[in-house]
Amino acid sequence: MLGLQLINWGDAITSIFSSLVVTFITASVGVIFVKKYVSQLIFSSKMSELGFVNTSTNKQSKLEVKSMCDNAVEIKIINVSGFHYLNSNEIYLKRALDRGVKIKFLCSEINSKFLTDIENMEYNQIDNAGKRMREREQHISTEILDLIGKYHGYSGIEIKMYSSEYRLPYIIAYYGDGTIKAWLTMTLPPYKSTKAFVLRGEKKRDIIYDNEINFVDMMETNFDIIWEHCSKPINEVEAIGEKNE
Repeated sequence: MLGLQLINWGDAITSIFSSLVVTFITASVGVIFVKKYVSQLIFSSKMSELGFVNTSTNKQSKLEVKSMCDNAVEIKIINVSGFHYLNSNEIYLKRALDRGVKIKFLCSEINSKFLTDIENMEYNQIDNAGKRMREREQHISTEILDLIGKYHGYSGIEIKMYSSEYRLPYIIAYYGDGTIKAWLTMTLPPYKSTKAFVLRGEKKRDIIYDNEINFVDMMETNFDIIWEHCSKPINEVEAIGEKNE
């Protein structure tokens, strides 16, 4: 009888010990999970305070472009040439212009050293299939001139050109309720903006942002300074004037 009782106590101790081990492991996993989750929440909250919403690979989606063009009241775009963006989204952008949206577009000045440098980078970038990203006879200036011919004179769009330092492509959209949305394409030549990461930002009128630095504010300031002081209207670019004569 005593031996049986000892065996039962041994089983009980073993069971308790096993339960404690399981509890300890479960608690440890829970602590790690909670710590990681809280860390992610803190990071997400911090990014939100800075004006960021989310990020993704590739580019602004067709759904985002359509929604922006259907609902925004003003759109600002800066790009090297805008060739892919303005061509692939022509229907949406012209639909926006038709309903009275104001579009400001900044692109690089044609025949500039800046464009020549990018062309050289793309020419010397060869993919796995042995194909160059850009051939010698394919000039970015030609792409820009084609776009100007397509959009210049279309009511509601104003085009200017900048001529110095590389600027990351981005889009800023303003809405009637005071909301501002922004898409910044993180791209590094020779890679084109069609193969990149996109940072999305948003700023609402009824939210107070305490941070000294705000993603959307910085983009607005950058665009407006370039537009007002570091660019020129296309009718002041000599090469375009000569082409139109």
